[in-house]
This record gives sequence, structure tokens and C-alpha cells, in this order.
Amino acid sequence: MSIGFRALAGAMTLLLTACSGGSGPWQGDSGGADGAPDAARGLEANAGEAMVSLGWMAPAKGAGPFTYDIAIAPAPAAASITQSGTTALVRGLDNGVAYTFSVTPSNISGKGAAISVQSKPNAAITGDDYAPLSVQGDTSPSGILNPAPLRSGGSGVTWMAYNAANFYTNGGGRPVRDFSTRLARSDDGGQTFTLTLELGKPYDDNFNDTRGTVCAGATCSGRWQYSQPWLVNDNGDPDPNRRFKLFAHKYFQYPPATTPDFFQVGAIVMWTASSPDGAWSAEQPVLGWNATPSVLATQNIVNNLDPALAQCLYADAGSATIYNGVLDFAFDCPYDALNPATRKIVLLRSSDHALSFQYIATLLQNTDAAALGATYFTAPRLLPSATNAPLLIATPVTLDSANNATANGCRVMPIADEQTGALFREANNAPTVLFTLPPPTGTQVSGCGWDRGLTETGVLMTGFVTSGAGPFVLLRSNRSP
Repeated sequence: MSIGFRALAGAMTLLLTACSGGSGPWQGDSGGADGAPDAARGLEANAGEAMVSLGWMAPAKGAGPFTYDIAIAPAPAAASITQSGTTALVRGLDNGVAYTFSVTPSNISGKGAAISVQSKPNAAITGDDYAPLSVQGDTSPSGILNPAPLRSGGSGVTWMAYNAANFYTNGGGRPVRDFSTRLARSDDGGQTFTLTLELGKPYDDNFNDTRGTVCAGATCSGRWQYSQPWLVNDNGDPDPNRRFKLFAHKYFQYPPATTPDFFQVGAIVMWTASSPDGAWSAEQPVLGWNATPSVLATQNIVNNLDPALAQCLYADAGSATIYNGVLDFAFDCPYDALNPATRKIVLLRSSDHALSFQYIATLLQNTDAAALGATYFTAPRLLPSATNAPLLIATPVTLDSANNATANGCRVMPIADEQTGALFREANNAPTVLFTLPPPTGTQVSGCGWDRGLTETGVLMTGFVTSGAGPFVLLRSNRSP
């Protein structure tokens, strides 16, 4: 909601109104106290192309509702500000200019102190701005992909979950596409990584097809794969051995089939540990769907959470973040068996540390992709660390007339209200794109990941020449929000 602005002493200020009841890092805490508020807390900024998104916490003391003055220095020639609660999007800025953004809260009793942050919008990134990122000790024949970085608090350590690929022909002459889930560590801000362990390793298996979704007979014979991992520091979990959580999509590869990867026959599995370099638990299924086989049984079935998810074929390419002390999950949800390009990005929430889930919202649909010239979105990534200025990163994919898919890089989109799952949007209702990560010439880019503090490497991503052919490579963009 924008109300108006005025220039004061070289800065532009905008008066914005936000109600702040309850408590938590986004909603604020009125504290039940009378009098003028304290300063707002935790102001953060994400730099984009000619725009910046902001987020903060309401004052810890002082009775709400609060209003907020947003001041910008130096004053931009022409800018607009859209505000939602304790987030704001500033458009119309000049690239390359370092702006200082200040937020000052007020209530009926008076005005609090200002809090400030500096951010510099940047010109559009090009396909030549990337550099390869290797993982020392990883010699996967078909490369590495799907980076999911996590900054480990104030330790300066960056952990990264990722996939290692190995495409080969087995003894029976059938193609095998192995994907394992691994963990790597960086002590230099993500500039170099070293392989530390492998948690999800492909293996052959036979199981009874009790649901009748895959095999013509009673037994499925194939190979389990672990794809699309993500890592989160759930520091609010009362069990210290469950503080760090590593997730992956475990699915079945059934060689006799024409298309042997059965993403539907699987589940989201989780490992937990007190520290990424400590002992990890055995895997446990935490989220399934209608086609999840009994060998991966879980009481959490995505199709049962809400009518909006009833047709979801599976939940893929997930990610998680800490929001208001709970876990928020974003998933890619295909929901038309006859047209796998019909899919949406959904937001789920767990208030009990991945024991149960609830549906919050649909973040992106095919119509949102069409507004950006694509067919659908996939590979949604939320920032794994708690943040007052939340972001969603997703890959738009285009299908040609022969249904060949082209991954068109990544789009970084500011979230207006994570409580409800609302994105900032343009006048035509298209999602606002803070900035675009285009694919390098002759290469596709997908599966981007970032965490706040990775300023040296920027957003990380998967690069590949043609979809599914390998070898895959990790790329660093040298560009951070």
C-alpha cells in the first residue's frame, strides 16, 4: 500500500501503514506497552535491477498499530514504493548508485528511532558473468548439480547439499541415471567447497507394488535415486539431534519402462543431525503423495492437505526456510498426468519441525510463467536461513511444439508476505522479478540456490548443455540479491 512521498534534506520519504499484532520476527511484538515505539529491527535489503526489496521486524516495544516512514538517500529522480506489512519494494532506482534506506516507526504516542541499510541496484547480469564452481574430492563422471547452500550462523562456514550424477549402461544394456545426495563444506564464503559425505546413495531394490501404479506384476525391480536436495538449520527444534535437516526427493528408476524415472513412485525423505559435520540419522520419509509406495509410507500425504493439492502427482524440487520460528517449504507440484507441463509452485508450512504439514498458498502458476514468456516454473528455492526480506528463486521452462524443454535460467522474486504466501506483483499481476539470471550462451541453467551472506559467490546454479544429458556443472554467478 503506497500513500505518498515527500523530499526532505536530500532524501525521499514515504509514509506507510502497517498493523503489527502478535509476536515473531515478521509480525513484531507490541509488548503490551504504551508510549512511543523502539526502533524497527533487522532491516534487510535485496538488490535488483533498478529496484530494491526491503524487510524488517516491527519494534519490540510500544503499542501498535505502527506506521513507517521510509527514507531514501540520495533521493531518486523517480521512484515508487509498494509496501506490505513489514516488507517494501522500491522501484525506479538508478543502477550502480549506493542508496541508504531508513525505516522509522511511529504509533499514536510518537516516533521511534530510525534503522538503516545500504543497497546498490545493479544492471542486468549477462550470460558471460558466470564462473565454474568445483567440489574438491568429487569425481562424479556426469558432473554435479542442484546446489543448496546454507550459511552456518556466525561461524563463517557454508554448507552445500547437492547432487552427484553418474550416467552409464548397466550389465543388461539398459541406461541408468544415478543421482546421489552429498554434502560439501566451504570455509571461504562459498568460493571453494570440499566433499564431506554422501547420505543418499542409489541402490537396487525389489518391492511389492501394492498400489499398482508402476509394475505390471506384483514386484517392482529397479533402482532408488536421490534428487533435488536441500538443507536447513532448524535451530528451534527442541531435539538438538534434529537441528540440521537435509531433505531429498527419493524416487524409483524402473528400467523396463520407456521412461524409467518414476518421480511419482517416491517420497520426500529427511536426515537429521546436531551439526552438518556430525553423525546423521537414518533416512525417514516425511512427505508423500497418492503414488508413494508402502515401503516409503508416511502419514503426511500432500494430496490430503488441501483441495488445492488433491491432484498433485508428486512434490518435487523442494526447499525450506525458517519463518517465524517454523519451517516453510516450497515445492514443484505437477498435477496433470496427461500434461506434465501443467504444474504449480506451492507453499507448505510445518509448525512441529517436519512432523506434519499444512498448505499455505500457491506461489506460482502456469499463467505466471506465461506472463514471463515461459510455459511453467520449476525448482523453487527459498533462502534457507531466516530472513526479514524473503525471496523465492525459480526456473522458468519453455516447451517447444515437440515438448522439448528449455530451462531459461532463474528469476529472483521478492516475497511480499510470507505469512500468506503473497509475492510482489506488477500491474498486470505478473510476479515481480528482482533480477534475472540468464543462461550462458549454448548452455541451460536451472536449479539456482543462495543464502544471505554469500556475497563472494552470488547465486549458485546448475549448468548443462542439453537437459538430462550431462555432464552437469555448478556455476557461480558472482551476483547476489
